[in-house]
Parts: sequence; structure tokens; C-alpha cells
Amino acid sequence: MNEYLCSTKISLNSRALVILLGDGVHNFVDGVAIGASFSHSTQLGIVTSIAVICHELPHELGKYPQHYN
Repeated sequence: MNEYLCSTKISLNSRALVILLGDGVHNFVDGVAIGASFSHSTQLGIVTSIAVICHELPHELGKYPQHYN
């Protein structure tokens, strides 16, 4: 029984690490896109920021159940 508990804990830690790493890369790319668009023009930066927010809201809500499984 101890082996099962240990392997489950490792599996949960691995999944959490993959989710954290994926989120970090995803958010970095979003930040680069927003920064690059603001460096081009303020209007483009605002439009890109709104687009990223519209993308991120359902993206984060969709990931919410993953954290509880």
C-alpha cells in the first residue's frame, strides 16, 4: 500500500509540474506579444491586451477542474 501512495504522490507532483511549466511558457508568450504590440503602437497594444484577456479567461476556467482531479 505504501508503494501505491508514493507512486500516486509522484504522479500528482509530475502533473502539477507540467501544468506549472506549461502555464509559465504560455504566459511568457502572452507577455511578449503584449509588449511587442505596445512597442509598435498604443492602440495595437490595447487591442492585443483585450484579445489576450478574452483568450485567457476561458482558458483558465477550463483548467480549473484539472487542479481538483
